Amino acid sequence: MNADIHLYNMQYIELLTNFMCRDNTITPMSCFGMKNGNYSFISRLSFEDPFRIIQDVFYGVRDDLISISSKLITGIYNDEEDEKNENSVNTKNIENTENI
Repeated sequence: MNADIHLYNMQYIELLTNFMCRDNTITPMSCFGMKNGNYSFISRLSFEDPFRIIQDVFYGVRDDLISISSKLITGIYNDEEDEKNENSVNTKNIENTENI
């Protein structure tokens, strides 16, 4: 059981470090780091005053759910682009096996 917890912790740390260093700069994972970036309102939910988020929703601000944090908050782990890539790889594998 401890091995599973260790694996989960390492995956979480890798995801966090990849997110923070994605632009070859260190982006703080805090309300100040989120303020300086162009993040969706769902991504900012855990750092900002809920009143501002409710205002964004009320005025029709759209969230395309393209950031990792917004996908994690909403429970969306695979998007359509990932599925398209996976389907194209599977199609190529089937074509390759038919040629053999």
